[in-house]
Amino acid sequence: MATVKVAGKSYAVDAVVFDKDGTLVDFHLLWGGRVLGACDALVQKAGGGEKLSRALLRTLGYDKDAGKINGNSPFACSPMAKLDTIAAAVLFQHGFPWGEAERLVQESFAPGARGASAPAAVRPLADLPKLFTALTEAGLQVAVATSDDRAPTEAALAQLGLGGAAQLVQLVVCGDDGLPAKPSPLLLLEIAGRLGVATDKVMVVGDTAADLRMAVDAGAVAVGVLSGAGGPDDIAPLAHVVAADINHISVTA
Repeated sequence: MATVKVAGKSYAVDAVVFDKDGTLVDFHLLWGGRVLGACDALVQKAGGGEKLSRALLRTLGYDKDAGKINGNSPFACSPMAKLDTIAAAVLFQHGFPWGEAERLVQESFAPGARGASAPAAVRPLADLPKLFTALTEAGLQVAVATSDDRAPTEAALAQLGLGGAAQLVQLVVCGDDGLPAKPSPLLLLEIAGRLGVATDKVMVVGDTAADLRMAVDAGAVAVGVLSGAGGPDDIAPLAHVVAADINHISVTA
């Protein structure tokens, strides 16, 4: 067990579970391009126009005028498979037969949304190897739990110096692993079980209400960061402590 300090508050924990996008890396830089690219590809494939484009973006949670994703939207919180279903539902509402809608999504939207991001879009929000090394050297288990798919997640962690031979993350859980999705506490119970720690000795660090609701309902320490999709009104009511970003996290053995 080690003591993790966040924004002046201290917690004795055995493990820290990080969200990925908006917590470890710049959420809007990473997802803005993927959102627009995937939706544009679907609209073009479907032969739609601006009306369909705006309906897709609005339903999925992207504010095109502001250039940001809503922190409580499907894009911020849902696994990729659910995004496919939502996109198909928008096409259905615009007159496409369901089977055709699903086919169009799988041929155009899904590849863009799931594709590997350009390296320049994976921008870390802190010196991640330094932070994760400090946590592991203090004896903590470190995990990453994301709604993103495994392939782009592993590619991003490798680029960030956290995956592969670095071995700075003991467990990575992704949206296509077949596990309950955030905000279900069952996901955190599964993670804690795999790490061999009690849930009340787990700290969850995330930028959305879904991250924090999962933590609270599982009895874990909920740390909210304001570096991603969620705003203070979304995060503060659920978090035990709120920090600007993960640069405000430190550890002592």
